Amino acid sequence: MRKNNAIVLIGSLREKTHLLLESELRSSGITDLAASQGAVLAALYKHDGRLPMKEVARLVRRDKSTVTYLTDRLIDNGYIQKEKDSADKRISYVTLTEKGWGIQGLFREISNRLNETFYSPLSDEEAHLLEQLLEKVDQGFLPTGG
Repeated sequence: MRKNNAIVLIGSLREKTHLLLESELRSSGITDLAASQGAVLAALYKHDGRLPMKEVARLVRRDKSTVTYLTDRLIDNGYIQKEKDSADKRISYVTLTEKGWGIQGLFREISNRLNETFYSPLSDEEAHLLEQLLEKVDQGFLPTGG
């Protein structure tokens, strides 16, 4: 019998992960970075520190206006910079700064702790199934704006 509480549970998990991430950041002395900005940094770390804004939005599964807000805060705090493509001024790139690269190791440590906490109650098979099911549900929604 379906309980219809998956959305509530997902919301609770999102809140708990954000609280854990922000607590870890604060305890590491980082007070100018929000958990919601982590996805942007993660995408940049995986792609040599430079991506078009449109690609960032696709990778972090957020609409362009949300990514613009997140990147503007990261720019304000010196983690990334934005630049126009020299050949096509309609394309904006975001690039990690020295400050952004400087926290990569800490970012990786915090991400590892988060993943350990999240997946610890699950077997490998359960973790795989959970990811498959969440992907299936995610694909059932319309894509976010781009």
